[in-house]
Amino acid sequence: MFLLDVNILIAVLAPQHEHHDKAAGWFLANQRQGWATCPLTENGFIRIFGHSKYPDGPDDTEIAWQLLSSLCLQPGHQFWSDGISLLDQKKISNFNRLKVNVRRSLLITHKL
Repeated sequence: MFLLDVNILIAVLAPQHEHHDKAAGWFLANQRQGWATCPLTENGFIRIFGHSKYPDGPDDTEIAWQLLSSLCLQPGHQFWSDGISLLDQKKISNFNRLKVNVRRSLLITHKL
């Protein structure tokens, strides 16, 4: 089971991304092992890839949402609800590494 990062989601879904071929190949080879998204990664993908200033992006968060929605219909996908407050200092100890802390808490919660 893999919790996909925003960077991987973008590389998989953006054919013009410099690492698209490598990321898409890895995804196709590993998706049946199980893969997950969470509110943090879904929000990050839609906000970044759909932003008007993202190079060669769709310039539309709705299109970014549609692309992500289609990907999440692929085999092996799970949505991990986070239930993590960014104000919880027991789980979020280093705000300079916020994304890492949230992902670590998700992995622990989902016993991976």
